[in-house]
Amino acid sequence: MNSTRSVSVFLNQCFVGVLTQLFDGRSILTFDEGYRSASNRPILSLSYKNVLNGIEENAQKTFIGLPTFFRHLLPEGRLRHYLAQKAGVKETQEFRLLMALRDDLPGAVVLRPDGSDPDVANDSAANHTLIDQPLRFSLAGVQMKFSGDLREEKFAIPAKGVGGHWVIKLPSLSFPHVVELEYSMLLLAQKIGIDVPDFRFIPTSDIQNLPADVSGSFQGDSLISRRFDRTDSGTRIHMEDFAQVFAVGDKYDSTLNYQSIAYVIWQEVGLDGVLEYVRRLVHMVLMGNADMHLKNWSLVYPDGIHARLAPAYDLVSTVVYTEIDKSLPFKLSAIRNFQRIDLEAFRKLSAVAKLPERPVINTVIETVDALMQEWAESKNDLPLPKSYIESIDEHMEHIPLCARRLKPG
Repeated sequence: MNSTRSVSVFLNQCFVGVLTQLFDGRSILTFDEGYRSASNRPILSLSYKNVLNGIEENAQKTFIGLPTFFRHLLPEGRLRHYLAQKAGVKETQEFRLLMALRDDLPGAVVLRPDGSDPDVANDSAANHTLIDQPLRFSLAGVQMKFSGDLREEKFAIPAKGVGGHWVIKLPSLSFPHVVELEYSMLLLAQKIGIDVPDFRFIPTSDIQNLPADVSGSFQGDSLISRRFDRTDSGTRIHMEDFAQVFAVGDKYDSTLNYQSIAYVIWQEVGLDGVLEYVRRLVHMVLMGNADMHLKNWSLVYPDGIHARLAPAYDLVSTVVYTEIDKSLPFKLSAIRNFQRIDLEAFRKLSAVAKLPERPVINTVIETVDALMQEWAESKNDLPLPKSYIESIDEHMEHIPLCARRLKPG
């Protein structure tokens, strides 16, 4: 097969293989034999587990566009449109867009022209093709966001080179007060013991080096959260979202459900990860978050090999927006209607995903009680419009989990 272009794929310094785009627009990932045979190889994606273990022989499978794992490294929506324009490529030219954003992809993936060393990312001279354009960061998602650093108590987007250690989420032009909403949901989650990254709320005008064609479009405050795929020293920590884990193109893929995610977490992370997942499901149900799709759940690999559930992110309450569907994106025990989620739904989830029922149910009860109490005590101190608070209150009144104080069984 003749190729048009190819790139070497690394996980930090570990050579994984070669990603090649063919003349007909298809692409193919060919694993390096040294990587395949290594007993302690770092994880690229759980979706490749059977291929690398020799259970499936589809390492040479081709894809229209990019392989699913790499496709989900790219941003979506308005952010994708903006970055494609800056790169001078069409949004549908996935391979070229991936290469334009290659210096700061999510996780530990490093892409280099075939045969190049991954350390070339630290060579400013080798980066000259990207220096004049604000493209050094690819943070998957729809909302306009950039990667930045804290410098002398000011947040700044790097003027050149790779991105920083913090995600800067700008206000939305489509959904009013969404950054205030996410800040509030993160704060509630943090107070009841859910693992969240360090986060702050700052005036957008205080952010230095925002691209000129972006800064004038956004007023008010922005949400800043620490990247969990980077260390303070700049080391990349690998991660993948569950669209990558399941190798599906659609983050709302209807063949999957919340039991599917639970089963993977149980198998790959263990009980602590499952109980953390359950706490987040309760937060999702009580706060009315109808957008917890596959890309809003991720795994991280701190040692490159063993999975952990990534800190919670993109927590919002979508019920405050009348234009958003008020049902779950996936079924939880065959239920998508918030108003039908009760304790029995979590018992069924435990059975289907083969989880230990008692710790799951006790965690549901504890989390419901803690979140109801925290919401009642702090809702009027959160930076939310009164109408949003009223919408969430009304939503909670119709949730069976909130209807009575639950007692451990």
